[in-house]
Order: sequence, then C-alpha cells, then structure tokens
Amino acid sequence: MRIMLVDDESVVLEGLKAIIDRRKAGWKIAAAVTSGEEAIAALPMTRPDIVVTDIRMYEVSGLDLAAYVRQHNPDTLVVLLTGHADFSYAQQAISLGAFEYILKPSRYADIIACLERAETAIEKRNRIRQEGQRLRTHLPSDWLNLQEALLKNLALGQTKMGDDIDTELERLSLDGKDYGVLHCMLAPAYQQHENPLKARGEGSFLSRLKEAFQTAALYEGDTAASLIFAFDNGAQWNKTQLLEKLNQVDYPSERAAGMRLFSGWGSLKKHAEELFDSRSEAIYAAEQAVKNASPLVFFEDIPVLENQGGMPAIAAAMRYIDENYQNALTLEDISKAVYLNPCYLSTLFKEDRGMTLTEYTQKKRIDEAKRLMTNTSLKLSIIASRVGIPDHSYFSALFKKITGMTPSQYRGQQPGNT
Repeated sequence: MRIMLVDDESVVLEGLKAIIDRRKAGWKIAAAVTSGEEAIAALPMTRPDIVVTDIRMYEVSGLDLAAYVRQHNPDTLVVLLTGHADFSYAQQAISLGAFEYILKPSRYADIIACLERAETAIEKRNRIRQEGQRLRTHLPSDWLNLQEALLKNLALGQTKMGDDIDTELERLSLDGKDYGVLHCMLAPAYQQHENPLKARGEGSFLSRLKEAFQTAALYEGDTAASLIFAFDNGAQWNKTQLLEKLNQVDYPSERAAGMRLFSGWGSLKKHAEELFDSRSEAIYAAEQAVKNASPLVFFEDIPVLENQGGMPAIAAAMRYIDENYQNALTLEDISKAVYLNPCYLSTLFKEDRGMTLTEYTQKKRIDEAKRLMTNTSLKLSIIASRVGIPDHSYFSALFKKITGMTPSQYRGQQPGNT
C-alpha cells in the first residue's frame, strides 16, 4: 500500500514517517511533502493508495486537496489530520468523500488502526471490482442489464440504502460518478397509438432516446421517459450539448403528427442515492418546459418555485394541510392544490422543513388533538375523528409516538383533570 504524507509541520511529518516505517511490510511512503501544491504535483507520478493530509495549510488546504483527489484520483483514499478546533472542517471533508480523520495529537495505535481500515476498504474495493470485471468480460449483456437495473431502482427510490448499494456500485463500475436525470415528455399526447413513445418500433421516440444517449431509461405511462446518467467527474453535458442530442430525437415527422418533445434536467448529485431527488427535479423542470413552450429547462435555472396563485409552494402546501387536516389527505391532493409534481413537492418540502409532508400532517393533527383535549370534554374517539384519524387505535399509537404519552395520560395532566 502506497501512502502520501502531507503536513506543513516537519515534526508531524517525520513522526508519521517513523510510524509507518516501523509498522509492517507492505506499507510504503510514496511521498512526504510539506504543502498541498507539492502533493498535487506529486500525485501523477507517485499514484498513492492513501493520502494522509493536514487540514490547515496555506494556499492549498487539506480540504482543497481532498476535493482535487476526488476529482482527479477517485481511487485514492484521503485521511485528514485535524486538531479539535478543526472538527467541523473534518466533517465537511468527510461529506466531500474523504475516508476518515485522525485527531492531532494521536496515539500510535489510533493512526495505525485508521490506516488499516483504509487498507481493508481498498482490498474490498479491489475484490469487488475484479468480480465486476469478470462479469463484464464473460457476461457483458448481464453486466449492462445489472447496471441499468441498479440505476433505475435508485432513481425510483426502490433500493434500500447502505453498504450493499456501495458494493453494487463498485462491482458495476458506477461508483465515484456524478449522477443526474433527464426527463423527457411528449406533448400533446399522440392520439393514434396507445403508447406514443413505443408506437413505431425501431424508429420510435423510445429507441431514438436510447440510441442518442446510450444510458438507462425509465418509461412512464404513455408520454414520458427518464434517462439516468452516471458521469465521470467533469464529463457531464452542458445545455448546448443536450439540445443537440435531443434534436436527434425530435424529428419533423413527429412534429407534423402533433407531437413535440419537452425535457427537464435535474441537478447533478455526488451520491447515487440522490438519483431519486434528481429525477424529481427533472420531472418538475420538464413540466415547466411544457408550460413555457421551451424544449429544455434546467432545474437549477428555475428562479423561484411558486404555485399559480403566487404563494411560495411550501407555504401553500402547509396552508392547505392546516385547512384540510380533518379530511383524508393524500400527496396527490396536496400537490394538485399547489400545482407541483408530487415527487418534486415531497423532495422540496423535506429539504425546506426538515420533515416529510406526512410528518407535518401528523404533527398538525396531534397538535389539534392536544388543543381539544385541553379545552373540551369531548371523548377521545370523537377527537380522533375530528382531527382526521378515525381509527382510534392508530390515533393512540401515533399520539404516543409524537408526544411520548398516551392520549389519556396527556389529558390527565391538564388543569382540572388531575
């Protein structure tokens, strides 16, 4: 295992070199440098498996170096050296892809344990990739099908997140990418065939979409498809390139038949688990493209997300729930009320409020139930029905989950009921 050491304190650098030299055979110091600039210059020739770097350095910091390594040497793991005061920086670096951090000063055993964990991770990754390469070599069609299936499941939010996902991404060479979704919609609907995207066999929109973009695709209903991408870092398309490829698909004959292709591009994500969010954004952007008669809309270019009444969408959704919590509410009901795609509204609400629409609705109902318990003598079963939860058993369980006590216990604590 080849290790690069980066620290602007020579004492620390020499100490790390001594620790690694005495540890065991198989570990080699690829380079020991005193600045981020030197480290970047040395990366192409030394090709380290691990970079151990201080966070606080002049000019090119450890965070800058970690970002550079992720983009240019994605197989190299980064371990950060940090003092207690730099802990927030270490957390930021971990979110950017750094493997782990070592607190300064650290014990010999802690440093060795951290590097051994990194070595284990590298060995595991290599085994997984070798397995994937064997699959790719001997069963290429299966390998491509597995790639497409994983991307589809991630975009649909149908895959449980965790270590198994990371393993599959590595096995199928989909790890360390930038992930995004392009959603394409036909409007108006083509009336002469049941499914316009599939209507013409090899010459259909469906086959031309796949031919133009060569990527995984989800086909939705009669008139829409989501194309799912895993780009190498820095290799994604710009708007001009996307339009050029879309023009290969949207031929004049289809326009003459009353069809036109509108598309939306979701923001790129650093983690494959966020493909569901990118797809939600792409769907919303495509709907805006139809609304504004624009062939392509980037989600990031949409300046203000408002419903048709001019009220910010999140505030409008909260107001709708506040006014209708007594009734059975669905995501579709709320999204229609604020003129947003259901998937996109869910994503937007969670990001803005820190809770899901369901959690907000439940909280509203329980808050109103608490008010009625305090100010009225209504039976608990009647209160449950009035706040939109006619199932008394479910109401009691939800109340306890949110408040930590049963409805009867809560009512018993109110003035006049003790």
